[in-house]
Amino acid sequence: MRRPILQLRRAETAALARALDLEVVSDLSNQDPRFRRNRLRHEVLPLLSVVADRDPVPLLARAAALLAEDADLLAALAADLDPADTRALRAAPGPLAKRALRSWLRQEEGDECHPPSSEELERAWAVVTGQVRACELSGGRRLSRHGGRLRLGAESPAPVPGGT
Repeated sequence: MRRPILQLRRAETAALARALDLEVVSDLSNQDPRFRRNRLRHEVLPLLSVVADRDPVPLLARAAALLAEDADLLAALAADLDPADTRALRAAPGPLAKRALRSWLRQEEGDECHPPSSEELERAWAVVTGQVRACELSGGRRLSRHGGRLRLGAESPAPVPGGT
């Protein structure tokens, strides 16, 4: 288990910190209803508890743990694919190929970027499958296909009217 303390409830974490003689620090932003995560935590989860007549958090935590294991396996399998090879991507199962493509696009933009949006990934997939030859991506990038290989580079400049 990578992050065992995530399995603890807030009260359990505070009790553990006190038992270890550690200062308990509360982040006031965790109470701010402007953040969707807080509204889910403070409004939706209690309602789910009432409707289900049980605490849904352990069920959600267990499902998240199982999905994390699946995600780790898929990431390892996707790492074996050459994400620039359109033939390899088309031959792989769709979810695996799109995971490899998504990861490659993210790496090519830089470690701090967000993964491509669903729409952006679909545009890139259209290049992989040959529906289009190229597409524009976020960050001023252009994805194109040449000889079965994907290339990612800067967008082509717009033609200058009347230019040569």
